[in-house]
Amino acid sequence: MLNEKRKLNIIISFTFVIIFVIFLRLVYLKVVKYDFFAEISNSQSNRILTLKKGRGLIYDSEGNPLSVNIKVASLYVRGKNVKDLYKLKVLLKKYGIILSKKTLKRIKNNSGFVWLKRGINLNTAEKIHKALNIVNYVIEENRFYPEHELAAKIVGFTGVDNQGLSGIEASLEKILKGKDVKLLTNIDNKGRLILMEDTLTFDKPSRKVILTINTDLEFIANLILKEDAKKFKPKKAGVLGIDVNTGEILFSSFLPEYDPNYYYKYNRKLWKEDSTHYLFEPGSIFKPVTFSYLFDRGLTVNKKVYCEKGRYKIYKHYFKDVHKYETLTAEEVLVLSSNIGTIKLNKKTPKKDFYDYLKKAGFGESTGVTALSEESGILNNYKKWSGTDKPSISIGQAISVTPLQMVRFYAAIANGGTLMTPVLIKDAGGMIKVKKDKRQIMSKQTADILSNILRKVVVNGTGKQAQSKFINIAGKTGTAQKRTRGQAGYSTNNYVVSFAGFFPADNPKIAMIVIYDSPKESIYGKRSIYGGTTAAVTFKKIAEQISILNGYNVKKVFLANAD
Repeated sequence: MLNEKRKLNIIISFTFVIIFVIFLRLVYLKVVKYDFFAEISNSQSNRILTLKKGRGLIYDSEGNPLSVNIKVASLYVRGKNVKDLYKLKVLLKKYGIILSKKTLKRIKNNSGFVWLKRGINLNTAEKIHKALNIVNYVIEENRFYPEHELAAKIVGFTGVDNQGLSGIEASLEKILKGKDVKLLTNIDNKGRLILMEDTLTFDKPSRKVILTINTDLEFIANLILKEDAKKFKPKKAGVLGIDVNTGEILFSSFLPEYDPNYYYKYNRKLWKEDSTHYLFEPGSIFKPVTFSYLFDRGLTVNKKVYCEKGRYKIYKHYFKDVHKYETLTAEEVLVLSSNIGTIKLNKKTPKKDFYDYLKKAGFGESTGVTALSEESGILNNYKKWSGTDKPSISIGQAISVTPLQMVRFYAAIANGGTLMTPVLIKDAGGMIKVKKDKRQIMSKQTADILSNILRKVVVNGTGKQAQSKFINIAGKTGTAQKRTRGQAGYSTNNYVVSFAGFFPADNPKIAMIVIYDSPKESIYGKRSIYGGTTAAVTFKKIAEQISILNGYNVKKVFLANAD
């Protein structure tokens, strides 16, 4: 009996010793060597992926979505599970997915997680998974742009990780970016890959950005521009419109264009917003800038100037007019767009004073528009001007501007002389401060004089093709020879033609510019390729249609005849 009791005690004691040893071992592994073994375990089976969800949305001024989030699938495999790489390649190719050499190498050399293709259709991903179950997928968010080409250069696009790469998507990335979703990849006891998602992450868009762009106006401008560009055959075409009283950018359409849903199929040069990046010598649409300077300094509309019968020499350079004008009044000089008359009226003004005014009027510096990158244009310091630079600048040569710089000057004429910082962001939930600076650059009297003359340009001058029976338009034509790339001087057959103005002339609402770069034809065929026979035509059509839509003071006959 005693022996049995002793045996039992020995067994119990031994059991306790074993349990104690196991306990010590567990403490050692779990506490002392925890970091070491955790690192080994993670490196063998775990990988944390970070996805973005809930990216903020972009809307137009009327609340129409310019970007939306859609669910897409991203394919992945565990390299160790790929026994037949050829079979995998053939299957994916069937669905239009070609694996790059880099991805193939990663599968061969990596037993763990490997992305195959990001952002594909969910149904396609499911079919591929059913055909070959080693291919799995996760559901991600991607961007879709419902308006396609409309306002694409302003809105921009995102990349495969839903990060902004261009336009507003890039410039307001900090506001729009979604929240991080963590995915932990693990391997079960059969070697299968498991994904565990952090379901606590909020994945609904919590922020939004509302632009001043109106897609209805954008559609009208884009449609008419495309139709006319087919006739005039330019290398580039564009139209830009802003509110004369607020500086809000209402529409901006430039050709050629691109679809941000397939941005990778287009040349990178098309991604930039042309209203702030396209630099051109404005030609005669710049003359109102010179006249605003002159009128503010005492020039009267009846001041007479001899226009040299169309040919005027300064140093070794001849300035010419299309017609052989003799004596014209200052008003007639602008209405008929005399280069020589403009140059001679500005001849005695001080270089520095003229230069300072041009800077004040917003040339040679960025407009300051929030959330858009932009060029500042080219305006050399007056100290570097040659003997022909001042007369050249007076008529819109030897200076480069952007469409936005030019159109906001016309808005200043229309609103009584106030130059405003253009506005693109209507609301961003208070996340950014939108610049809305303004300054008086000319007297209201000068602005009124110019408005009256620009109306006469359309009625009696070079802009007759912009004359509408239904709405009053004021503006100026421009035809500027292009500089020959890599050579001195100007091309004899390539021009940038334009028409800049505002409407309705008697109660201005919108300032607009239409530009054609190197058009091959006009309304008269291959002859007379000027701003007055190309851009002015397009300007009138767009102004009429927008006026109908917005209910501007369109004459009753226009509404009666409308379909």
